[in-house]
Amino acid sequence: YIFWKILFGGLVSTLWHGGVYTQVLLVALALFVLNPVLRGLINAVRALARRVRALSRRIRFRMQRGWRVEAAELIDQLPLFEDVPEDLLSNLAGRVRLRTFRAGQPVVRQGERAEAFYVVRQGVLRVVEDDPETGEELRTLRSLGRGEAFGEVGLAEASPRTATVRAVQEAEVFELDKGAFDELLADALRVPKFAPTVQAAAELRRLPSFSHLEPDELAELLQHGEWINVSPAETVVEQGEIGDAFYAISSGQVEVLEDGVRVRTMGPGDHFGEIALLLDTPRTATVRAITPVRAFRLDREGFDKLVKDSFRKGTLNPAIALDRVEEH
Repeated sequence: YIFWKILFGGLVSTLWHGGVYTQVLLVALALFVLNPVLRGLINAVRALARRVRALSRRIRFRMQRGWRVEAAELIDQLPLFEDVPEDLLSNLAGRVRLRTFRAGQPVVRQGERAEAFYVVRQGVLRVVEDDPETGEELRTLRSLGRGEAFGEVGLAEASPRTATVRAVQEAEVFELDKGAFDELLADALRVPKFAPTVQAAAELRRLPSFSHLEPDELAELLQHGEWINVSPAETVVEQGEIGDAFYAISSGQVEVLEDGVRVRTMGPGDHFGEIALLLDTPRTATVRAITPVRAFRLDREGFDKLVKDSFRKGTLNPAIALDRVEEH
């Protein structure tokens, strides 16, 4: 410093006090001399920023790798993906997103288009049925905890959401979008051991109408029926028509009309259509959807073989079965 002051101090002082023009000249000279230093500093800052970004990416990758492995393990335990090869699961895990929902926040809403499949990582969520007109909650259908999944039905069948899923407390879920889900299923369906009937049978067993059936009977039940999705205001059965099927409601609400007058409503766990099949008579009432409805439709042959005896013996909902048969 002393050397540079002795050598250039007088010149700098003269230029600085020589007026505006000499001050401008002094600044220009300073920039010219310091330019390499400034460029060096800028390059050093840029290099440091690149290193920070690279470190951040490595940290983020390691953190994501941890929860992606966790996602793969949870998905592997789901009946829907039973016997799916590890490479497909790895591909699936690489495409999931981790999302957080605060208490009371909906993950999906009833009636909206299905855009993703979800697996609960932590927290508790409620599956609720909403009033389609007011949006108010009508009832809680079930609760979901760690490792449980939802949303696959809407994606697989391209149907609207039949219920709202809302976080009870702060919750984390793994989200798989529709494109990735469809791609996985397209691959999985080409795998010989892939068995979606496991999930379907488990869903049927949760319905009171079929909870008494053995695994082999549930498999046979699937051969005689199918899941249907009904839009609000759509008629499921019409009073006076020939009865050819039995229905068990999984979600949603329907109204029962006799001669155009509503006599009752039905919801998840309820069933209808047995009267016409038991007595071999035309439909005694019209059943129409109030909300989006998901129900299992069982044909007459399947009903006669697997369910009819339970109504005859009174072991399946005896109060409803006996009273309604006597009434008609």
